[in-house]
Amino acid sequence: MRKIEGNNPPSDRWSALAAQLLKYDEAKDGPHDSEIDTDDAPSTRLEEEIACIDLLHRVWTTETPASAPLPPDKSFTEFTLLREIGRGGMGVVYEAEQLALRRRVALKILPIASALSEGRLARFQNEALAAATLNHPNIVPVYSVGCEHGLHYYAMQLIDGQSLAEQIAKRRKNPQAAETDYFELASLAAQAADALEFSHRKGIVHRDVKPANLLLDDVGKLWVTDFGLARLSDEAGLTSTGDMLGTLRYMSPERIASNYPIVDPSADVYSLGMTLFEMIALRPAFDGQDRAALLRQILEDEPPRLRQVAPNAPVDLETIVAKAIEKDPAQRYPSAAALAADLRRFINREPIAAKPPSVVDRVAKWSQRHRTFVRLAGLFAALLAATWTFNSIRIRHALDETSELLYIADMNLAFEAWKDGWSDAVRTPLDRQIPRDGQVDQRGFEWSLLYGASQKPRVSVLLGHEGAVTEIAVFPDRRRLASVGVDGTLRIWDMPTQSLLRTIEVGDSKLFSVAVSPNGRYVVVGSTAAHLLDLESDAPMKEIFRHDSNIESLAFHRDGEQIAAGIRYHEVCLFSLNGEIIKRIPCDARGYTLEFHPQRPSLLIPNRQDETSEVRSSLIQIWSDDLSAMQSKITNGSRKHGGTLTHARWSPCGKYFVAGEVYQSRIHLYPHNSDRKIDSTPVARHRLSDLAYSPDGSTVAIAYENGILELCPIDANLDDAPSFGHRSQVFKAHNGEVLAVRFVNSKKVVTCGQEGRIRIWSLGGRDTPDFKVTKDHLLEFDVSPDGKNLLFVGDTGYIVADAEHEEVRYQYAHATRKHKLCAWSPRSDRFAVGCKGPNRLLVAGASGRVQKNLPIDDEPHGICFSPDGSTVAVVMDQQLDLWEPHTERKAGQWKLSPKSRCAIFTPDGKTLIVGGHEDGVTFIPMDGRKSTRTIPCKLVDSVALSPDGSLLATGHLDGVIRLWNLDSDAPPVELVAHLRYVRKLAFTRDGRTLISASDDGAIRLWSVAHGRGFGPFVKRARNGSAGAAGMFGLPADNRFLATACETTNPDSPAIDIWNIE
Repeated sequence: MRKIEGNNPPSDRWSALAAQLLKYDEAKDGPHDSEIDTDDAPSTRLEEEIACIDLLHRVWTTETPASAPLPPDKSFTEFTLLREIGRGGMGVVYEAEQLALRRRVALKILPIASALSEGRLARFQNEALAAATLNHPNIVPVYSVGCEHGLHYYAMQLIDGQSLAEQIAKRRKNPQAAETDYFELASLAAQAADALEFSHRKGIVHRDVKPANLLLDDVGKLWVTDFGLARLSDEAGLTSTGDMLGTLRYMSPERIASNYPIVDPSADVYSLGMTLFEMIALRPAFDGQDRAALLRQILEDEPPRLRQVAPNAPVDLETIVAKAIEKDPAQRYPSAAALAADLRRFINREPIAAKPPSVVDRVAKWSQRHRTFVRLAGLFAALLAATWTFNSIRIRHALDETSELLYIADMNLAFEAWKDGWSDAVRTPLDRQIPRDGQVDQRGFEWSLLYGASQKPRVSVLLGHEGAVTEIAVFPDRRRLASVGVDGTLRIWDMPTQSLLRTIEVGDSKLFSVAVSPNGRYVVVGSTAAHLLDLESDAPMKEIFRHDSNIESLAFHRDGEQIAAGIRYHEVCLFSLNGEIIKRIPCDARGYTLEFHPQRPSLLIPNRQDETSEVRSSLIQIWSDDLSAMQSKITNGSRKHGGTLTHARWSPCGKYFVAGEVYQSRIHLYPHNSDRKIDSTPVARHRLSDLAYSPDGSTVAIAYENGILELCPIDANLDDAPSFGHRSQVFKAHNGEVLAVRFVNSKKVVTCGQEGRIRIWSLGGRDTPDFKVTKDHLLEFDVSPDGKNLLFVGDTGYIVADAEHEEVRYQYAHATRKHKLCAWSPRSDRFAVGCKGPNRLLVAGASGRVQKNLPIDDEPHGICFSPDGSTVAVVMDQQLDLWEPHTERKAGQWKLSPKSRCAIFTPDGKTLIVGGHEDGVTFIPMDGRKSTRTIPCKLVDSVALSPDGSLLATGHLDGVIRLWNLDSDAPPVELVAHLRYVRKLAFTRDGRTLISASDDGAIRLWSVAHGRGFGPFVKRARNGSAGAAGMFGLPADNRFLATACETTNPDSPAIDIWNIE
């Protein structure tokens, strides 16, 4: 349509046009020209204008896109219109067929209302020109441009697919439909960045990048379209200053503020970053609901961090998005190409170039957004210097406090992961706290403890078998290992050197089982036959037994002269070394395990029994070792594929055995002489494939079909029965099923798998000494300040052990005296043990020999040495005695309130602090003056002082810990988590961390400065057994933490030593 010239068109021309339009409107439903009065025919110019309106009536409708029909006449110039695709302020897009070339195209037509606007017409023509000049695989190409009867149009390639806006809307309605593929989203953004970089190099800035203008075709290729707002570098006058074109939500701050050159590729980088944010988070970065709110957010607010709204998004992808949407263009990627390169580094799992903003960067951004305030502050700097300094200190303090709180949060995450047994998840928050680029090191004792405890097991791999390694056996010397596999070979390995000592070709059959005699002389392997190898003879391996079915398990009798074989779904056979059959019993089980009792004449056999014609239930039978009689049987329900016991192993002491369910993957703990279940683990992650008991009885290894190995600790309880510990260590051992697991010692375990590898795992973190240190009730435990000696106190005596060499140094016993508490001298040269019945104070040297045997008036409840080690304080129910052990002289005596329980000297030795159940805490001067200070708190059972003596920690019978600032009258900080009374407290040497042990079996760590708990480090008794009190010892240099559990079971492991990294 031509533009009407002049500001005031002649009235007769308007009248003529109006009359003709009225007649045309009345006749538009009939033949187009039949009702036009030829006598009043318009001028040639009027005819053209009416023809244009007629065309608009055919191709333009006011109905919505969803319901708008195509015009009866579908032709338009050289195109046939097929269907409407979409419409907007810049025109209607049709799917059309270009008749001459017979190809489908997308045809965009500018509405007449827009053609009347010079600006819109120019932008329409600019869009066609911009797209037509860009030949790039990710930019929708333009085929032709034209104008028909004043109606402007252009044809472009038809993209079969959806816009990203449609895809985002679909995912937003059902966010759980599919897991987000962050690498695919990054790939789409990289394709868009490639297209924008190409257009930028051609001098064209898109200026309207948003999800609606990014199309995704059916093969996953991304296309950039709609260059209607594109700015060509040589067309600077297309828009006037201040025009805000484009979609506001994706527009860069500098375009809105008009304080930055508009023709700048960084605006497209920003818009693409905002689009990528929405693709991942399924919501825009700025979600203001009206124009004013949206403008304020874009200009003033920092965009939210991506992981705040999409917590599962990768950290590197969050960093890339944050750099792309920086408010300051200079801080963004310098080009779309740089953005594309970083996205591809992320896709290829390479280190990205962008770095996450530091705390200082965030403060700098805040200052940039408040420049007026900063300038005013500068003008008044001279007058407000003191205030500014004060505020700077406050800001620094706030930043430091924020950093500390982030550290506390990360440590809570680490302890939570530690509780669940996942070492990798523990390391992630710990690694975040490793200081970088001048950051303040917030790490304390708790970080070092968890870092050392969560060490991944070190692994060595033995290669040689072809195909699956089906079973392994450890020789009695704990150096050699025997393995068999589907390749029909027996291999003998030297584990310390990881070398293959011998390979024996047994035959063409697969081997399923292997066992080593107790003296290490014989090795027996099983396929459908049993073959015996004498390692002390040059004779070849010989066949001693044959069967029609597979020999799934083998076990040597403890005398080494007999062998038991589990025949798959058939029987258990007992035969001699020369193959003579001694006894057979039917066994309808798979025969996963078979194991003789370590001391008694008993054999553990998994079996099955008929309940109905359809349901079978597996059970564990205990037979005499000559298979003459069944001694007992243990069942665990009767459900099909559930409640079935298929694996069983004796504990090293022989008092217990564990039984496992292959389907529900639970294990249960039973006494050797009863079917009364002691404890059970939760239903596990996958099907169980094997079990193993560590030689010291501290751990059960559980192998799973999905390649996972779980090391479940065994804890002791006061009821003389162990239980499964609170925390298991879980890690991926093999790609594919773990077929067998065996312990070498308490610190090394061997596994073999379906993929044909044998792995030797050296377990890090926890060190469980291999000696048993008590034969009666373990009541108290402590570590010498120099960390060299361990002291264990039981009912009838005490034991001193070497912490480094793991051997007992000295053992003291007195049958009629109960030994109940202990304390080391600060110099580690002596220790004291309190006894009752009769009441005595024993003072011994570091070697353990008693030097002084001092009589005391009542049962002792607390013992402590003075800082110089010259004096021992003994707290009794209503009395305090001070002894000088070297002279056997009582240096002082004080009357105390009833039920006094504990005491500690101040660091200078001038005051003794006594805690009790009734009068709380009393301060007793050592110079003989009368006590003038008390803290009125009840039920105090333990006390500890910070290294500088400024903080007092009190542990109470209700499980609460209170922190008192001795330099002020402020109320105490209360730490609540323990379920029963707090029996021991200790500060770390830097005073930042408090360690507590409770009668609930838990050992916890606390942040002193923030009054918050990090979590339980050790939590005993999964089955809730009462009375398994936790104990710990900490040397003065804090190089390790030793933990123990009150127990009456001499076969339970006494102590764990956790080395500090």
